[in-house]
Amino acid sequence: MGDSVDVSYTDGPSEKSVTTICDKYQSERFDPMIDLSSYDSSAAGHAVGAVLGRAKFVHARREYSETIVTQAQKAVCDSYGVEYDGPDTVFDDTSGDYHARRCQNRAWRILQHQDIPRDGSITSLDLEAKGDGSLFGLFVFDAPEPSASRLNANGAANGYSIEEHAHTKRGFQMFIVIPAERLEREEFNQLRVEAKALGGWYSRKWRSTPGGFAFLESETAEQFAREH
Repeated sequence: MGDSVDVSYTDGPSEKSVTTICDKYQSERFDPMIDLSSYDSSAAGHAVGAVLGRAKFVHARREYSETIVTQAQKAVCDSYGVEYDGPDTVFDDTSGDYHARRCQNRAWRILQHQDIPRDGSITSLDLEAKGDGSLFGLFVFDAPEPSASRLNANGAANGYSIEEHAHTKRGFQMFIVIPAERLEREEFNQLRVEAKALGGWYSRKWRSTPGGFAFLESETAEQFAREH
């Protein structure tokens, strides 16, 4: 990889959630207190670098769709009994010394702490909810029910099984999505590209470790199995 990689996306998981994943692919850490960078020389860091590659710095940035932003601003106004009249609509918040607040500022401060479900829409603002780091409540989403996971007790999904193994050379844990049948070359190449897009790779069979599409996180392995 290069010196710096920027990951930008719209809606979806919070920046904090994505940054947790990005940090695994970052080889350096910057400490603003001393204005110096330090290299991550941990065993896990070396393992990720050897298998997937790392960049000096990896940054995540989430954008918000216009639809979600407008829904959030309207939900803020509804909660404080104010008619919405655009992003600069002012409402009265008695929780601080300065009461007048703009709905767009409050909406952003709440949204940054929340995951935004796929195809979800904001229906209201729960002012009593204080989880996920938000001090001003949490938005309530109306999202379609996710399709039922076809993973069974052994991690099988859509003709795949999922097993956890240790990398034989590097020692880190990985989750391998194992096809039930031999794949045609064209299908295999396509799946390998899609696995790489999710941060995975194809791991060849070695002794007791089966061959398959490997991922560092079980959730990503399950996602890959469900979607293919």
